[in-house]
Amino acid sequence: MAVLTAYDAIVIGAGFAGLSAATRLTRDGARVLVLEARARLGGRATAFADRETGELVDNGQHVLTGGYTETFAFLREIGAIDHVRVQPQLRVTMIDRSGRRTRLDCPDLPAPLHLLAGVLDWEALGWADRLSVLKMAGPMRTARRALRPGSHQLAASPGETVENWLIRNGQTARLRELLWEPLAHRIPAFERLRVTSAWAGHYEVCTLDHNGVIGPHPELGNLLFATGFSGHGVQHAPATGRGIAELIRSGQYETLDLTPLGYARIRDNQPMPELVVY
Repeated sequence: MAVLTAYDAIVIGAGFAGLSAATRLTRDGARVLVLEARARLGGRATAFADRETGELVDNGQHVLTGGYTETFAFLREIGAIDHVRVQPQLRVTMIDRSGRRTRLDCPDLPAPLHLLAGVLDWEALGWADRLSVLKMAGPMRTARRALRPGSHQLAASPGETVENWLIRNGQTARLRELLWEPLAHRIPAFERLRVTSAWAGHYEVCTLDHNGVIGPHPELGNLLFATGFSGHGVQHAPATGRGIAELIRSGQYETLDLTPLGYARIRDNQPMPELVVY
Protein backbone atom coordinates (compact mmCIF):
# COMPACT_ATOMS: atom_id res chain seq x y z
CA MET A 1 0.00 0.00 0.00
CA ALA A 2 2.90 2.36 0.74
CA VAL A 3 4.08 1.89 -2.86
CA LEU A 4 0.66 2.84 -4.26
CA THR A 5 0.36 5.97 -2.14
CA ALA A 6 3.58 7.23 -3.69
CA TYR A 7 1.61 8.03 -6.85
CA ASP A 8 -0.94 10.73 -7.62
CA ALA A 9 -2.69 8.59 -10.25
CA ILE A 10 -2.69 4.95 -11.29
CA VAL A 11 -3.60 4.21 -14.90
CA ILE A 12 -4.89 0.68 -15.50
CA GLY A 13 -4.26 -0.31 -19.10
CA ALA A 14 -1.65 1.14 -21.46
CA GLY A 15 -3.92 1.56 -24.44
CA PHE A 16 -4.03 4.82 -26.38
CA ALA A 17 -6.42 6.51 -23.94
CA GLY A 18 -4.48 5.37 -20.86
CA LEU A 19 -1.17 6.47 -22.32
CA SER A 20 -2.63 9.81 -23.33
CA ALA A 21 -3.91 10.48 -19.81
CA ALA A 22 -0.64 9.32 -18.22
CA THR A 23 1.43 11.49 -20.57
CA ARG A 24 -0.60 14.62 -19.85
CA LEU A 25 -0.54 14.03 -16.10
CA THR A 26 3.22 13.49 -16.14
CA ARG A 27 3.67 16.65 -18.17
CA ASP A 28 1.76 18.51 -15.45
CA GLY A 29 4.10 17.17 -12.78
CA ALA A 30 1.97 14.32 -11.41
CA ARG A 31 3.46 11.04 -10.21
CA VAL A 32 1.85 8.37 -12.41
CA LEU A 33 1.96 4.56 -12.35
CA VAL A 34 0.81 2.74 -15.50
CA LEU A 35 -0.23 -0.92 -15.13
CA GLU A 36 -0.41 -3.16 -18.21
CA ALA A 37 -0.77 -6.95 -18.30
CA ARG A 38 0.74 -7.31 -21.78
CA ALA A 39 4.42 -6.99 -22.58
CA ARG A 40 3.70 -4.16 -25.05
CA LEU A 41 1.99 -0.79 -25.05
CA GLY A 42 -0.82 0.51 -27.24
CA GLY A 43 -3.67 -1.83 -26.27
CA ARG A 44 -5.46 -3.20 -29.31
CA ALA A 45 -3.71 -0.75 -31.63
CA THR A 46 -1.13 -3.31 -32.63
CA ALA A 47 -0.08 -5.63 -35.43
CA PHE A 48 0.82 -9.29 -35.75
CA ALA A 49 2.44 -11.55 -38.34
CA ASP A 50 0.04 -13.84 -40.21
CA ARG A 51 1.13 -17.45 -39.68
CA GLU A 52 0.44 -18.46 -43.30
CA THR A 53 1.76 -15.50 -45.28
CA GLY A 54 4.10 -13.77 -42.85
CA GLU A 55 2.33 -10.51 -43.71
CA LEU A 56 2.06 -7.92 -40.95
CA VAL A 57 -1.65 -7.47 -40.19
CA ASP A 58 -2.99 -4.38 -38.47
CA ASN A 59 -5.41 -4.82 -35.56
CA GLY A 60 -7.30 -1.62 -34.87
CA GLN A 61 -7.59 1.65 -36.74
CA HIS A 62 -4.22 2.48 -38.24
CA VAL A 63 -5.35 5.00 -40.88
CA LEU A 64 -4.91 8.65 -39.94
CA THR A 65 -5.67 11.84 -41.86
CA GLY A 66 -3.96 15.20 -41.76
CA GLY A 67 -6.68 16.52 -39.47
CA TYR A 68 -5.48 14.29 -36.61
CA THR A 69 -3.23 17.06 -35.33
CA GLU A 70 -3.57 16.11 -31.65
CA THR A 71 -2.92 12.43 -32.40
CA PHE A 72 0.26 13.29 -34.29
CA ALA A 73 1.34 15.59 -31.44
CA PHE A 74 0.78 12.75 -28.97
CA LEU A 75 2.79 10.30 -31.09
CA ARG A 76 5.63 12.82 -31.29
CA GLU A 77 5.57 13.31 -27.54
CA ILE A 78 5.92 9.59 -26.81
CA GLY A 79 8.58 9.12 -29.51
CA ALA A 80 6.46 7.01 -31.86
CA ILE A 81 5.98 9.42 -34.77
CA ASP A 82 8.73 7.71 -36.80
CA HIS A 83 6.53 4.61 -37.01
CA VAL A 84 3.86 6.51 -38.99
CA ARG A 85 4.16 6.43 -42.76
CA VAL A 86 2.80 9.68 -44.16
CA GLN A 87 1.45 9.88 -47.71
CA PRO A 88 2.05 13.50 -48.82
CA GLN A 89 -0.86 13.54 -51.28
CA LEU A 90 -4.09 11.57 -51.46
CA ARG A 91 -3.56 8.64 -53.82
CA VAL A 92 -6.13 5.85 -53.74
CA THR A 93 -6.60 2.92 -56.11
CA MET A 94 -10.29 2.11 -56.63
CA ILE A 95 -12.07 -0.87 -58.21
CA ASP A 96 -15.66 -0.35 -59.36
CA ARG A 97 -18.45 -2.93 -59.66
CA SER A 98 -17.38 -3.91 -63.19
CA GLY A 99 -13.84 -4.66 -62.02
CA ARG A 100 -12.34 -1.56 -63.64
CA ARG A 101 -9.28 -0.35 -61.79
CA THR A 102 -8.52 3.39 -61.61
CA ARG A 103 -6.56 5.70 -59.38
CA LEU A 104 -7.59 8.93 -57.70
CA ASP A 105 -4.42 11.00 -57.63
CA CYS A 106 -4.68 14.40 -55.97
CA PRO A 107 -1.95 16.98 -56.68
CA ASP A 108 -0.04 18.91 -54.03
CA LEU A 109 -2.48 21.81 -53.67
CA PRO A 110 -4.11 23.40 -50.60
CA ALA A 111 -7.31 21.70 -49.42
CA PRO A 112 -9.92 21.42 -50.84
CA LEU A 113 -8.34 22.34 -54.20
CA HIS A 114 -6.29 19.14 -54.19
CA LEU A 115 -9.44 17.00 -54.05
CA LEU A 116 -11.21 19.09 -56.67
CA ALA A 117 -8.31 18.78 -59.10
CA GLY A 118 -8.00 15.06 -58.47
CA VAL A 119 -11.70 14.36 -59.05
CA LEU A 120 -11.78 16.48 -62.24
CA ASP A 121 -8.93 14.36 -63.64
CA TRP A 122 -10.28 11.01 -62.41
CA GLU A 123 -10.96 8.77 -65.41
CA ALA A 124 -13.38 6.57 -63.45
CA LEU A 125 -15.98 9.36 -63.55
CA GLY A 126 -18.03 10.89 -66.31
CA TRP A 127 -18.12 14.65 -66.62
CA ALA A 128 -21.48 14.91 -64.87
CA ASP A 129 -19.99 13.05 -61.90
CA ARG A 130 -16.83 15.17 -61.88
CA LEU A 131 -18.69 18.46 -62.05
CA SER A 132 -21.08 17.47 -59.27
CA VAL A 133 -18.23 17.75 -56.78
CA LEU A 134 -18.25 21.51 -57.42
CA LYS A 135 -21.65 21.64 -55.70
CA MET A 136 -19.95 20.71 -52.43
CA ALA A 137 -18.06 24.01 -52.16
CA GLY A 138 -20.92 25.86 -50.42
CA PRO A 139 -21.96 23.00 -48.08
CA MET A 140 -18.34 22.42 -47.06
CA ARG A 141 -17.88 26.10 -46.20
CA THR A 142 -21.08 25.93 -44.13
CA ALA A 143 -19.81 22.81 -42.35
CA ARG A 144 -16.52 24.51 -41.49
CA ARG A 145 -18.32 27.57 -40.11
CA ALA A 146 -20.53 25.28 -38.02
CA LEU A 147 -17.43 23.89 -36.32
CA ARG A 148 -16.28 27.28 -35.07
CA PRO A 149 -16.60 27.87 -31.32
CA GLY A 150 -19.91 29.51 -30.44
CA SER A 151 -21.43 28.92 -33.88
CA HIS A 152 -25.17 28.21 -34.01
CA GLN A 153 -25.08 27.26 -37.66
CA LEU A 154 -26.04 23.70 -38.62
CA ALA A 155 -24.19 21.84 -41.34
CA ALA A 156 -26.97 19.28 -41.71
CA SER A 157 -30.59 18.89 -40.71
CA PRO A 158 -31.23 17.18 -37.34
CA GLY A 159 -31.14 13.41 -37.82
CA GLU A 160 -29.88 13.68 -41.41
CA THR A 161 -27.43 10.97 -42.44
CA VAL A 162 -24.25 11.73 -44.37
CA GLU A 163 -25.64 9.90 -47.41
CA ASN A 164 -28.83 11.96 -47.45
CA TRP A 165 -26.75 15.10 -46.99
CA LEU A 166 -24.65 14.18 -50.03
CA ILE A 167 -27.74 13.46 -52.13
CA ARG A 168 -29.32 16.76 -51.09
CA ASN A 169 -26.16 18.54 -52.20
CA GLY A 170 -26.19 17.07 -55.68
CA GLN A 171 -23.62 14.28 -55.44
CA THR A 172 -24.20 11.67 -58.12
CA ALA A 173 -24.57 7.98 -57.31
CA ARG A 174 -21.30 7.20 -59.12
CA LEU A 175 -19.36 9.81 -57.17
CA ARG A 176 -20.91 8.73 -53.89
CA GLU A 177 -19.93 5.13 -54.54
CA LEU A 178 -16.35 5.74 -55.63
CA LEU A 179 -15.40 8.74 -53.53
CA TRP A 180 -17.74 9.07 -50.56
CA GLU A 181 -18.51 5.41 -50.10
CA PRO A 182 -15.14 3.77 -50.85
CA LEU A 183 -15.97 0.70 -48.78
CA ALA A 184 -19.28 0.01 -50.52
CA HIS A 185 -17.95 -1.39 -53.81
CA ARG A 186 -18.13 -5.06 -54.73
CA ILE A 187 -16.65 -6.88 -57.69
CA PRO A 188 -17.79 -10.22 -59.19
CA ALA A 189 -14.28 -11.66 -58.85
CA PHE A 190 -14.76 -11.91 -55.10
CA GLU A 191 -17.27 -14.73 -55.63
CA ARG A 192 -14.52 -16.94 -57.07
CA LEU A 193 -12.12 -16.48 -54.17
CA ARG A 194 -11.33 -19.31 -51.73
CA VAL A 195 -10.46 -18.84 -48.07
CA THR A 196 -6.96 -20.14 -47.43
CA SER A 197 -6.45 -18.63 -44.00
CA ALA A 198 -8.22 -16.23 -41.65
CA TRP A 199 -7.76 -14.17 -38.52
CA ALA A 200 -10.07 -12.43 -36.08
CA GLY A 201 -9.67 -9.43 -33.80
CA HIS A 202 -11.52 -8.58 -30.62
CA TYR A 203 -13.83 -5.58 -31.08
CA GLU A 204 -14.55 -3.79 -27.84
CA VAL A 205 -17.93 -2.08 -27.87
CA CYS A 206 -20.24 -0.29 -25.43
CA THR A 207 -23.43 -2.22 -26.10
CA LEU A 208 -25.65 0.65 -24.93
CA ASP A 209 -24.80 3.12 -27.70
CA HIS A 210 -21.35 2.24 -29.16
CA ASN A 211 -19.79 5.32 -27.57
CA GLY A 212 -16.99 5.49 -25.03
CA VAL A 213 -17.36 5.81 -21.27
CA ILE A 214 -15.37 8.72 -19.85
CA GLY A 215 -15.25 10.23 -16.40
CA PRO A 216 -15.75 9.33 -12.73
CA HIS A 217 -17.77 6.45 -11.34
CA PRO A 218 -20.92 7.93 -9.74
CA GLU A 219 -20.21 6.22 -6.39
CA LEU A 220 -16.41 5.79 -6.39
CA GLY A 221 -15.11 9.28 -6.98
CA ASN A 222 -11.45 8.33 -7.35
CA LEU A 223 -12.24 5.74 -10.07
CA LEU A 224 -12.33 7.28 -13.54
CA PHE A 225 -13.29 5.53 -16.76
CA ALA A 226 -11.71 5.97 -20.20
CA THR A 227 -12.85 2.91 -22.10
CA GLY A 228 -15.33 1.40 -24.55
CA PHE A 229 -14.34 3.29 -27.68
CA SER A 230 -15.42 0.54 -30.06
CA GLY A 231 -12.24 0.54 -32.12
CA HIS A 232 -11.90 4.33 -32.25
CA GLY A 233 -9.45 4.81 -29.40
CA VAL A 234 -6.76 6.16 -31.72
CA GLN A 235 -9.16 8.93 -32.75
CA HIS A 236 -10.45 9.76 -29.28
CA ALA A 237 -7.34 9.21 -27.13
CA PRO A 238 -5.87 12.75 -27.22
CA ALA A 239 -9.12 14.42 -26.14
CA THR A 240 -9.89 11.64 -23.66
CA GLY A 241 -6.47 11.85 -22.03
CA ARG A 242 -6.73 15.61 -21.79
CA GLY A 243 -10.17 15.38 -20.16
CA ILE A 244 -9.14 12.74 -17.64
CA ALA A 245 -5.98 14.69 -16.77
CA GLU A 246 -8.06 17.82 -16.21
CA LEU A 247 -10.46 15.95 -13.92
CA ILE A 248 -7.60 14.61 -11.81
CA ARG A 249 -5.73 17.91 -11.72
CA SER A 250 -8.59 20.39 -11.17
CA GLY A 251 -11.71 18.29 -10.56
CA GLN A 252 -13.50 19.47 -13.70
CA TYR A 253 -13.33 19.43 -17.48
CA GLU A 254 -11.64 22.55 -18.82
CA THR A 255 -11.23 22.07 -22.57
CA LEU A 256 -14.20 19.92 -23.61
CA ASP A 257 -17.22 19.02 -21.49
CA LEU A 258 -17.22 15.21 -21.68
CA THR A 259 -19.98 14.84 -19.07
CA PRO A 260 -22.52 13.38 -21.60
CA LEU A 261 -20.14 10.43 -22.10
CA GLY A 262 -20.07 9.65 -18.37
CA TYR A 263 -20.97 6.40 -16.65
CA ALA A 264 -24.28 7.84 -15.41
CA ARG A 265 -25.89 7.24 -18.80
CA ILE A 266 -25.03 3.53 -18.48
CA ARG A 267 -26.54 3.38 -15.00
CA ASP A 268 -29.66 5.26 -16.06
CA ASN A 269 -30.00 3.41 -19.39
CA GLN A 270 -29.92 6.63 -21.39
CA PRO A 271 -28.03 5.93 -24.63
CA MET A 272 -26.39 8.72 -26.58
CA PRO A 273 -26.24 7.32 -30.12
CA GLU A 274 -24.52 9.07 -33.00
CA LEU A 275 -27.14 10.31 -35.43
CA VAL A 276 -25.09 11.67 -38.32
CA VAL A 277 -23.17 8.55 -39.30
CA TYR A 278 -22.67 6.76 -42.60
